[in-house]
Amino acid sequence: MKNKSLSAVTDNSLSQTRDDAVRVGVWGIGGHVRKNILGAIRLCPDVRLLGVHTRQDDIRREAAEAYGCKAWSMPEEMLSDPDLEAVFVATPIGHHHVHGEAVLKAGKHL
Repeated sequence: MKNKSLSAVTDNSLSQTRDDAVRVGVWGIGGHVRKNILGAIRLCPDVRLLGVHTRQDDIRREAAEAYGCKAWSMPEEMLSDPDLEAVFVATPIGHHHVHGEAVLKAGKHL
């Protein structure tokens, strides 16, 4: 059964992403991210959603399919992707420091 919270802005025709847009990955795709953030990224012309990472296989695959992006199964896979420029950390707040530090150590923008 499809997650209804992914029904927000998934229409590619609404996106006017520039060729030089910042390629962003989202780490953690809970309810708030699925309902609000992924669609907002889609509408921002200076940002391209390159991919998503969450430990939940079904949600990760569904989001990647809905938004036409990569689905990284491991944070290391995401952080080592040479196409990734920046990471939106949307994990629980107690993990922000550790996850943010990992992003910066990987040479990505936060």
